[in-house]
Amino acid sequence: MGEKSIKKTKTTPEKPKNPRRIKKRYVSLALIVIASLIILTKLWSESTIIFLDVSSDSMDITLKNLKTDYKEKAAIIPVLVGTIKSESDFEGNILVNVTNAMAVLLKDTENREFILAVNELDSSLDILFSELDGYRKLNVNTRYNDLINSLGTIDTKTTEEITFYNSVAEKYNDIVKSFPTKLIANKHNYTTRLSFQ
Repeated sequence: MGEKSIKKTKTTPEKPKNPRRIKKRYVSLALIVIASLIILTKLWSESTIIFLDVSSDSMDITLKNLKTDYKEKAAIIPVLVGTIKSESDFEGNILVNVTNAMAVLLKDTENREFILAVNELDSSLDILFSELDGYRKLNVNTRYNDLINSLGTIDTKTTEEITFYNSVAEKYNDIVKSFPTKLIANKHNYTTRLSFQ
């Protein structure tokens, strides 16, 4: 029988790894990771600022529209109050509250005062209209009904604007109050915005 030939495999000895080369690779990788983190942080910061700018502008435009609408509403209210007084024996603090809130709306006020006056006026009008439902003499008065319809048209528009404003303000305020976006907001002087009730 034949002898089996045994093949010898030639093994090459491993070259010792150059520690400088390994260190350079790790340093290069670390620099790439750090640069990537800096770029991502910068992009995130810029997108946060853009969101806050756009949201702030949207709320300011909506407030400007609301001020115009509420001045129109405020012009109707004295006529409505006069009609209510002439056609009914209704008296009460609620008419005073409506008139006072309306007076604030007619002034050029800061946004905060405007929002508080709108909340007071709308609340007072809701109470007034709920109490006036029982007055039959008013319900058949054409002038009263025309005024109520005009207010209803304005209310529909303002309700949509307030809903939009509150939605934007909620997201905006979350970013202004939350960490770490709070740091960016504070650095760029963004503060929380008051919402409508």
